[in-house]
Amino acid sequence: MGAHGKKYDWMVAVKTNRVVIYSQRPCSSLALGMIIEPFAHSNRLNEQCQFEVIHHQQNEAVTLESVVGESGFDWIILLAEYAPNTELFRPDLTFIKHQLKYTNAKVLALDGGVYWLAAIGLMSDSPVAVHWHYSEDFQQSFPQQPISTQLFHDGPNCITCVGKLATLDAVLCLISRYQSTEIIRDICDYLCIDRIRSQEEKQRLPSSLIGGVNQPRLTMALELMEQNIEEPLSTDDIADLVHISRRQLERLFKQYLNTMPAKHYLGLRLERAKKLLLTTNTSIVQIGLSCGFSSGPHFSSSYKAFYQITPREERSRKLNR
Repeated sequence: MGAHGKKYDWMVAVKTNRVVIYSQRPCSSLALGMIIEPFAHSNRLNEQCQFEVIHHQQNEAVTLESVVGESGFDWIILLAEYAPNTELFRPDLTFIKHQLKYTNAKVLALDGGVYWLAAIGLMSDSPVAVHWHYSEDFQQSFPQQPISTQLFHDGPNCITCVGKLATLDAVLCLISRYQSTEIIRDICDYLCIDRIRSQEEKQRLPSSLIGGVNQPRLTMALELMEQNIEEPLSTDDIADLVHISRRQLERLFKQYLNTMPAKHYLGLRLERAKKLLLTTNTSIVQIGLSCGFSSGPHFSSSYKAFYQITPREERSRKLNR
């Protein structure tokens, strides 16, 4: 039913999409719930477009093929809540590869599931979303594979996601391929989600990870930027506060972030502004001021240069979703 107790019924043949969740053992109820609940509520809202969800844990005693049967699947969700320390069971690997090669089946790889995605041989030039916690290990294991810092990456036949709470965003992205915007909104309301984060949004990396323990001054500089959004510090001020020269600070940013301090700082402020535009009703001028921009035109021009869209257009796009 919709937000007002209605179902969305259309006089069309019922289409059932088979979704297989292939997971590690053990698998937490939270991780499974974030996948199963959106599909279940989608089924309640639209009887003509159904999702049959099957869960199979990696198990050498029972093969995936015996569980799924000859009908196969439309989507396989590879779920690992940490980097897998075991390879895919070979009969399961063979079955999955066959389905992906000879049918229209697609893949959603969640969290450590990207390691299994690599085992299947689906890696390409398209970047994959990898959780920051093991991105370095993944890059060492698959040096030719581009990595995305986004929460998830939506490709034609494959969605990759960093997992954790971003799982909901990726699953709703999958469902939106089949359901209307109105139904997706009702699912969000039911799950008490104010919005679906887009694949453009990036993971928030802990400052201490960027320079590591060997570069505490870089960590201090990043923390100063994050703590001073409304009244930005100058690059010289930051350098003085972390007790290095401006030139040394710029070298650190170039080495570890491939950018200059001022540009990184501007990006932080604009990311904060975008979040406020999408999640609050605060006026655009007030958002600009709270993110360190001296005037509305200054905020608007900086925002458009960074995102190729004005703050007003961003908010209008949000309202039209």
